[in-house]
Formats: sequence, C-alpha cells, structure tokens
Amino acid sequence: MPNSLARTFRSGRDAAVGIAVPDVADPFFAVVIHAIERIARERGAAVFVTSLGDDGQYEQPAVEALLGRQVAGLITTPVAAARPIWPRGNPAPRSCSSTGPPRN
Repeated sequence: MPNSLARTFRSGRDAAVGIAVPDVADPFFAVVIHAIERIARERGAAVFVTSLGDDGQYEQPAVEALLGRQVAGLITTPVAAARPIWPRGNPAPRSCSSTGPPRN
C-alpha cells in the first residue's frame, strides 16, 4: 500500500479534495457530496467536507483551512457576496465552483 504521507511530501499536494458548501444537511448538497465521495474513493482520494453556513464571515477561514491541507482540488459554493475566497499568495488548486440549487 502506498504511503499517502510520503506521496504528499513528494507532490506537495494531498490526494484529497475539499468541499465547502452552505449546509451538508441540505438534500441537494448531500447528493452532490455523496457523488463526489464515490468518485474520489474510486480514485483513491480522500474528501474533506465543511459547512459554511449562511454567514460569509466563516467562508474565508474555512477555505483557508482546506487549502492549508494542500488539497488537490476544492469544490465550493460561495456564500459571501462578490468577495474573492483565495488567500493572497496561496495558489488555488484546480477548482470548481457551483451556484447551488435555486433558492425559493
């Protein structure tokens, strides 16, 4: 079995994907997270998930925490209005951003 810590040191990135969504209990996001976890597991990658809530002040620290784990990718649904979420000087991983389900 390959040592994931050694692989992380060699590549500078973890074999993991970060997911940041407003609420993991939301049925839409629960389905999305489940699908991402299934695909990641098939590819030998771990998944780190965090709930951002409705308050944009928690978004930046949550994204920075995931990026601090050196994730290979970050999938996020921004909750703060028109504010960059990438910390200065920290290169963003390959990423995908979703607007999420329509709000009623």
